[in-house]
Amino acid sequence: IEVSVATITAWEIGKSRPRKANLAQIVTLRNMNQSQVDQALGRKAAPSAVKPKQLKRLRKRLALTQAELARRIGVSAAAITSWETGKMAPGRKSRQALADLMQTPREQVAEPPQKGKGVRPRATPRGGARLSPKNIKAIRKDAGLSQRQMAEKMGVSTNAVYNWEAGANVPRGANLEKLLKLRK
Repeated sequence: IEVSVATITAWEIGKSRPRKANLAQIVTLRNMNQSQVDQALGRKAAPSAVKPKQLKRLRKRLALTQAELARRIGVSAAAITSWETGKMAPGRKSRQALADLMQTPREQVAEPPQKGKGVRPRATPRGGARLSPKNIKAIRKDAGLSQRQMAEKMGVSTNAVYNWEAGANVPRGANLEKLLKLRK
């Protein structure tokens, strides 16, 4: 990484903190996994995390549907489904909300997101603006289109539009360009 020895010394003695870009370089260079990163940053590890099926059992014990649980912690029902099937893991804020609801330590709710899991990427057009699933849905609604109509107009499946709005997939390339044209 391209920083001075004085900068690294300042990090080590706590006078300053590395920027996110520097942290990313350090993690890559040292081939660190999530628990090593957490340990280096002084975060508490999550050794005894609840597995996806246990998370489902806990939700059922609280007599909540996926939609009800999603509303209570501020996420989509699709996110709850993804957590319970093991496709994704809740992020730090969601784990805290789940822990509060279930009256259990955050570390026991779910594994922290691992590489390729957790927070979904956002579509990023060439101009650099970000399109979140909510933005994508807003573009469709502003255009006065149903998911089916938008899919037909863009030449994709209705399922693709649904997944973009749910955050399960991200529109790329030509589809992203078509989406941006709808926005205008």
